[in-house]
Amino acid sequence: MTVTILYLLCVVIGGVSGLRSLTGIAIVTIVAQRGWPHLGWLHLGGTGLSFLGTPVAMYVFVALAVGELILDKLAFIPPRIQAGPLAARFLLGGLCGSALALAAGLPWIFPAALGGVAAVLAAYAGYWLRRGITSRGIQDLPIALLEDATAILLALFAVSRF
Repeated sequence: MTVTILYLLCVVIGGVSGLRSLTGIAIVTIVAQRGWPHLGWLHLGGTGLSFLGTPVAMYVFVALAVGELILDKLAFIPPRIQAGPLAARFLLGGLCGSALALAAGLPWIFPAALGGVAAVLAAYAGYWLRRGITSRGIQDLPIALLEDATAILLALFAVSRF
């Protein structure tokens, strides 16, 4: 894998974290499982992020991601562009970018920055796009579900390149 391709994949997985903060890291932990057939795409053993390849990490992040997918549809959830949710998206996007870089055997700092910045940009883009569509009278639920599917598919695309 070239460094340019890695950087593009870090932008994609970071963008996923901007759309759905926990979806990217949940997918990373799933595909880092070494004992499952057809998984183990990301080899994180021996790195500082090897804990992401543990079943406990996978179960925790998948449960949190499913909860987020459900809670996102509720009106009382704060907008993703508020400081707290935005900071979490930046950190999780950076963590995902780092995981991809370490799995590729490359330095992690710049990919982490790419993932974090992409998460922030995607959070704003997703927020304003969803708000713009729903302001035209289209119901929010179908748009939110489309956003969920987009985030999952983009995450799977990014991690399947390894």
